[in-house]
Amino acid sequence: MYKIRIINNAVSEALKASPLKDLTSSNESSFVMGRNIYRETQDNNKNIHPNKKFYGMKNSDASDVMRRRRNESVGAGSLNAAQVPFSYVSSNNTQTQNQALQRVRNKGYTPTI
Repeated sequence: MYKIRIINNAVSEALKASPLKDLTSSNESSFVMGRNIYRETQDNNKNIHPNKKFYGMKNSDASDVMRRRRNESVGAGSLNAAQVPFSYVSSNNTQTQNQALQRVRNKGYTPTI
């Protein structure tokens, strides 16, 4: 007998992988660019000399602060550093459950939930 393989592109366990996104996600590059900027800054922070003093960013207006915070939150949440299963889509689809119950009820049965 053949083994049934479950192919689920919406769940990923790999480090720095990007699982499948749902219909409502925007197809803009801002998400990917934020991930890349976060990844590059995290990799570069490991190579900084420990005795070198850093006095902060030169450009610190409100838009730059928001851009850095957005990149940090997108990058930290989407790179899967702990390598646990994560997904951008919900696995709980209530519409499928409701449709199945409606088909059962249409045939005259009363399902027990």
